[in-house]
Amino acid sequence: MLSKSKIQMLSITMNSNGIKNTIHPTLIWNDEDVVLIDTGYPGQLNEFRNCFE
Repeated sequence: MLSKSKIQMLSITMNSNGIKNTIHPTLIWNDEDVVLIDTGYPGQLNEFRNCFE
């Protein structure tokens, strides 16, 4: 019998050098595995895009 996967988005707020940022890493898991998906910091989308050029 296959177990159902579960998904949980976390909300982590940090203060770094007076700048407050919230990131939303996500956990996906089942009975055997856990995967952490790190979505980076707000405003980093272009940096991620540049990695694929």
